Amino acid sequence: AATALAAGRRAALTVVAGIATGAVVWSLAMFFGVAALITAYPASTRALSIAGAAYLAYLALKGFRSALSSGTPVIGPRDISGGYRSWLHGMTVTLANPKAALFYASLALFINGLDVSREILVGMAIVFGVEAATVYGMMGILFSASGFRSFYIGHSRAFDFVFACFFSVLALLM
Repeated sequence: AATALAAGRRAALTVVAGIATGAVVWSLAMFFGVAALITAYPASTRALSIAGAAYLAYLALKGFRSALSSGTPVIGPRDISGGYRSWLHGMTVTLANPKAALFYASLALFINGLDVSREILVGMAIVFGVEAATVYGMMGILFSASGFRSFYIGHSRAFDFVFACFFSVLALLM
């Protein structure tokens, strides 16, 4: 959303391609090995959960600070204009996100308990990538539209506050 607001649709959709790539990488990594490590070392699940909660708490704090700040919100240009850098940004953000790790680990632990072929697992990873591209692509298109951008800027503090509350609750539940 931030890239769409600041740099436009092209950059946002390139970031989305990186997010989708990250989703496929996480899925494959979990399906073909990392989930086995998590099963062998149950404390790692708790560590991922704590990291995810800390990340959510950080996002909540950042949201509350933005919601309570004074002055007019400014969405400035980002140093991402599309191409390889945008794609890499999207993939890096996804791969470094502990919430993503926890999500794909939970799916892998469930799916790996079933008798599923490698081909089905690869197909599922592709489906997760398409799902990520669809959801985040729609957000990129929406947030890059000039009318929505104006609406968001006018109501950004309310958005920040709502998301900060949401992230706070999720962090506490983890």
